[in-house]
Amino acid sequence: MAFAVIDYGTEHNLLWVTAIDATGEIWCAPNPKVRMQSNWSLGRSAPAESRGEAPSSPELKAI
Repeated sequence: MAFAVIDYGTEHNLLWVTAIDATGEIWCAPNPKVRMQSNWSLGRSAPAESRGEAPSSPELKAI
């Protein structure tokens, strides 16, 4: 569970301050390592990697 975010600015990843329920440890995880959990009541399915599928690239749109 993430309970705080550290933002050092535009040249750095966000750091998510997380608590590990199983061990009670507190860790900071950089943005590329953080993943959402599936939640069927919010319509969020499991990530493609956990379903055995290849991840899809997000589409970038020019402004």
